[in-house]
Amino acid sequence: METFNQKIELYSVRRFSDMLGDTFSFVRQNFKPLFKGLFYIASPALLVAMIAGFFFWQSYMLIVTAVANAATPDVTNQLASAGGGIFGALPMTLAIFIASTLILGVTFSYIRLYREDKEREITVSMLWQETKKYFWKLIGAQVLLGVLVFILIIILAVFFAVTGVLINSNVVMTVLTGSLGGIAILCFCVWLAVKFSFLMLFIVTENKSVFGSFSDSYKFTKGIFWKTFGFIVVISLLVGFASYICIIPGYILMIGGTLSGSMNFGNSANLMMASSALISVGISISYLFYAVVFIGQSIFYHSIIEEREGISSNLEIEEIGKRD
Repeated sequence: METFNQKIELYSVRRFSDMLGDTFSFVRQNFKPLFKGLFYIASPALLVAMIAGFFFWQSYMLIVTAVANAATPDVTNQLASAGGGIFGALPMTLAIFIASTLILGVTFSYIRLYREDKEREITVSMLWQETKKYFWKLIGAQVLLGVLVFILIIILAVFFAVTGVLINSNVVMTVLTGSLGGIAILCFCVWLAVKFSFLMLFIVTENKSVFGSFSDSYKFTKGIFWKTFGFIVVISLLVGFASYICIIPGYILMIGGTLSGSMNFGNSANLMMASSALISVGISISYLFYAVVFIGQSIFYHSIIEEREGISSNLEIEEIGKRD
């Protein structure tokens, strides 16, 4: 593993712990240029997500308060609350999707530029030019993957539903079939997530086509499925825990507002509004943290490539040959 003052060599054979260590070393060394690019490029979409999220969480708080008060609102109020939630949820989801795509593009573009020249200063303008080139490919790949997963899950669900109907005379077997179906669908989703976890990396870092990236990601994880699964789970949990800290203040205020409303205190509405604002801001900011997961994927990818192909070692041998 590299020390703090050394530039990280991407092509390097690493142990599992070294991959994690070099991920966070890379983030520390490149924090300013990387997160500066992430902020300037992704912040407009994150700002929209914050605003839309505020309205969504406000509607959610109304429902929480009604339940806490054991109230039974009339149909008009229920429709108003639900309508407000939908109004905020749709643009919030769209804005988060766009922001996440930009974060993907910026992070993997940074990795590619860094790999080409570790000593070069990577600017926001350079990152924006690279991210623009891959934005629609990343959008298309995510939509295509979503459609593929949806279709395959429907096929599995129908299969187990039909099987359950055919044996519905036996209650135990019907319950068992349904349980096995749910487990099978969950395992299938995990399998897909691992097999295509490097899809976006291939599109940007290796400049591959969308369909070529599907194939390359599938092939890349062959023989290292559990190693990939373990690494992604560990780094995702670490980053998820750190990002959750951003949301805690909002949840604390939400609990306070709920208790205040149930006790008929006068400031519950203000607490609910403040909690909605803090939660929406916290969630939006936390998405920036997932750049660390993408950095980790990149470190993992280049480590495996070096282990398989010895790119860095071959370059060193070539340099020695040239000097001789």
